[in-house]
Amino acid sequence: MLELEDAPTFGNGSILELKDSDGSTITSFNSTIPTRFKSLAEVEKITGSKMVLEAAWLRDFPKSLASGYESCLRHCFYLVRTHRRSSDKVRISLVEGSFFETVPKRELLQRVWEQI
Repeated sequence: MLELEDAPTFGNGSILELKDSDGSTITSFNSTIPTRFKSLAEVEKITGSKMVLEAAWLRDFPKSLASGYESCLRHCFYLVRTHRRSSDKVRISLVEGSFFETVPKRELLQRVWEQI
C-alpha cells in the first residue's frame, strides 16, 4: 500500500501486489483478476483476511475515518519479479494494472458466465 495523501497524485493510496516467478514469465493470477482499480474491501474478500485493510487503516489515519474508505477504488500496481532465485538474471518491473486488464473485469466475468 502507498499512503493516501491529500494531493491527487497518480500513485496516491495505490495497492501494490507482488507477482513472483522462478523463470522469465509472469506467474498466473490464480487468486485474483488483474485490474486497474481495486478497493480495500475487494482485497479483503480475495485474501480472506483483514490484515491489509487494518494496515492501510492505520497508515491512512485519520483519512481512514471517512465514509466509504474501504470501498474507495484505488489504482492497482503489480511488482513483477522474474528469475527470483538468480541474482544475475533477476528483474523487477512495476506494471500498472490496466496493462493486464484487456477487458474490464465486469465484462470479463459476464463473458465467463455466458460460456458456462
